[in-house]
Amino acid sequence: MDADSLFEKASAAAERGNYDYAIAIYREILANDPDYNRARIALRGCERRRFDEAGAPVKGTLLGYLKGIVPLVRMLLNRKKADSVIECCEDFLLDCPRAVWILSREADAARKAGRVDLAIYLYEDIRQLKSGHIHALQSLGELYEDKNDVRKAQVYYQEMLRNSPGDTGIEKKIRDLQAVGHMQDTRMEEADSFKEMIRDKAKAAELEKSTRIVRSDEEVDSVMSKLQADIKQDPTNANLVGKLGDLYLHRKRYEDAAKTYKRAQELAPTSFAIRQKIGDLQFKRIELFIDQLEQKAAG
Repeated sequence: MDADSLFEKASAAAERGNYDYAIAIYREILANDPDYNRARIALRGCERRRFDEAGAPVKGTLLGYLKGIVPLVRMLLNRKKADSVIECCEDFLLDCPRAVWILSREADAARKAGRVDLAIYLYEDIRQLKSGHIHALQSLGELYEDKNDVRKAQVYYQEMLRNSPGDTGIEKKIRDLQAVGHMQDTRMEEADSFKEMIRDKAKAAELEKSTRIVRSDEEVDSVMSKLQADIKQDPTNANLVGKLGDLYLHRKRYEDAAKTYKRAQELAPTSFAIRQKIGDLQFKRIELFIDQLEQKAAG
């Protein structure tokens, strides 16, 4: 049976509520054709309907994480192999289909493997699940830049700026993209591409490079200082405290991140988003520990 026929069979099973059977078929399709994106979208929807209809989100989430331990360990051991990471993430998502930190790792792996459509789908999924997810928004902006769609890229950077007001790096990025968009709009009709219009290829490469957001330590420190000032004005705002923890994590200041996330959790003990941040931090610490062991073994 070809992939399209299998897809119809799986979709019919899902409509009947036979989620386990539908999921098995969708995964079979993807095992033979990893780029059959309709099956991946349907698979995720099916996993989430099954999860939601179980009627016990907290218990289901805990059980999903317990079942995800094995694929999580496999992912850590194979973290340098993009295709293996994608497969392990899919195994984890089978029972915990809204785990943003796992979706983020799968998206990063897909991007690394050059599977752009899959990466875009995953980052968009994260964006819908967690509004203002900076890494997903920046990745989407960069991917659309690579596709030479600067208008679409600007949408994501504008969304980033709404969630990080006053970030000079993002503001500069948007101005640069607006300039590139204007040049594209006014380029000569015979020019086949933006680079062809700019005869000096070195200059073209330099201009493209300048549109990337590169946050220096000083820029991050500036944003952190503003956040800390905002927190002083609103000390019970768990969202602000969580964002400060994100910046500590970005700077690999893991102890500071842990303390900040703990404070955020005390302010919002029922926040699943903060629990995910803490899980993400623990995952990065495990990765660092394994890297250190590998370096010692190599030395």
